[in-house]
Amino acid sequence: MEGGYGEDLVDVYLERVPHELLFHFWESRPGEGGQIGAALSRIDVPMLIAEHRGCLLFTSEGFEDAAAALPATRAIRLDDKPSTSPEFARALHAFCTEQVPASA
Repeated sequence: MEGGYGEDLVDVYLERVPHELLFHFWESRPGEGGQIGAALSRIDVPMLIAEHRGCLLFTSEGFEDAAAALPATRAIRLDDKPSTSPEFARALHAFCTEQVPASA
């Protein structure tokens, strides 16, 4: 998996963390998305959100729901994990630059 976690790291993680613990972890957080969504919807500032296509933790449907719930937000989709993506760094730089008024 380019830009994300390497297959070797995923294998080690899955060996260390039993699947049943992963399910309990996510099931214990059912309102998490709603809580952050409600908080973000109250903030009146430009936002940029990014989807990592093929993410192991979050679905495309969830990202689409988030983008729809925050219509003034710019959404981008990346093949790499945003925290390791040069494409995301460029998009974030451009987004931030757009928010700064041009000096006279």
